[in-house]
Amino acid sequence: VVTTIPVYNSEEFLLQTLESLACQTLRPDRVIVIDDGSTDRTRSIVESFNGLKCEWTPNPGRLGLFGNFNRCLDFASEADYLHILHADDLITPDFYAVMTGVLADCSGFGMAWCLDERIDENNRRLSISGKADGAVEILERDDFLRRKAEIGNQAFAATLLKTSRKPVPCRFPTDMPILGDMVYWARFGASCDRLVHVHRLLAKYRWHGSNATCS
Repeated sequence: VVTTIPVYNSEEFLLQTLESLACQTLRPDRVIVIDDGSTDRTRSIVESFNGLKCEWTPNPGRLGLFGNFNRCLDFASEADYLHILHADDLITPDFYAVMTGVLADCSGFGMAWCLDERIDENNRRLSISGKADGAVEILERDDFLRRKAEIGNQAFAATLLKTSRKPVPCRFPTDMPILGDMVYWARFGASCDRLVHVHRLLAKYRWHGSNATCS
């Protein structure tokens, strides 16, 4: 399990994000923080965190939001499971244990995503993304693509990719200021052998005034 955290001036919530990784019942094997030119305390927070080992990896130049997400994808060939976790989001302690479990018997590309709880800057619940009935829903590819055509929410924090140590078949579009992730999930899912929606609240997506969606 390789967790990648794309960052740019992410000091406000980054420590909470790292702590949520340290609390995992199945810990990631690598945590790679990919910095796109931060000028705040982001680097010092990463390097001083002792809850688990983190790698601070600076980009040679500014790549922008989705360009930095694509840097995360560069680690797909080194991972059985790849997670892109934003520096203001959180995952609950069972996230990796549950999500790797539902993809364990997939030998090729796979994707699993769970429900997410939307929280504010003070960790207060704003909403949830669906009914948390505990179901594990396996989707046929056409059904998945039909859902993606409706531009439904699928949070980064809630999404785990099974890359099986192979380069990914597609990249995030860099010519879209928003919804590029929705396009990417559809493109990646079109190459997947297994697509699973876990109806459990295992991720927390933070909605606040300075996050990328608001911008």
